[in-house]
Amino acid sequence: DTIAGSPPIVSVIRMLATPIDMLVVADPDAGWESDSNYQALFSQASLRTAFPASIRCPDGVVSDAVPAPLAGQTILGVDNFVSKLAAYGTEATVRADCANGVLCTTTDLAELEACRAGNRYVALKQQLRDLTSFSCDVFLDPSDNVSDCDPLNMVGTFSPAANRTQYASSCLYPDGTMRRKPKTC
Repeated sequence: DTIAGSPPIVSVIRMLATPIDMLVVADPDAGWESDSNYQALFSQASLRTAFPASIRCPDGVVSDAVPAPLAGQTILGVDNFVSKLAAYGTEATVRADCANGVLCTTTDLAELEACRAGNRYVALKQQLRDLTSFSCDVFLDPSDNVSDCDPLNMVGTFSPAANRTQYASSCLYPDGTMRRKPKTC
């Protein structure tokens, strides 16, 4: 008997299979097209179509366990946007991950402005990708007070003598509390 096998936990685990950075997407209804910093990128069909990119590098498919309307949707990654932006110049591969800017070399004025606006948009993606302030706290392992402890590893065994289930690897300290271990994502 494990907590990891219980239907509600299995449902949550399936839902969490969708990486959170894939769900960080610019709201297309937030006035981007009228913002002077970004409006030029909407003049180019390829950039307009690629605009709702997440901060995740590759495209991805949202788990079917996530509630509608996101379930099963393909979410474009920032790689897709940068590949479209690179049509207006040369990708500057200075980052180890993705979200590189583009050296705009087009001679068409509208395309040049779109490329520059696209680079400003990519810079926003870079800022979000570079944040270290997201907290992904875990629990401390009571056995050593240092290691991470995941309640998913908790195992329950029914004890006929005690007439109840006894758990191991529960992350519980003897006083019945759990202790948080701060951790950045």
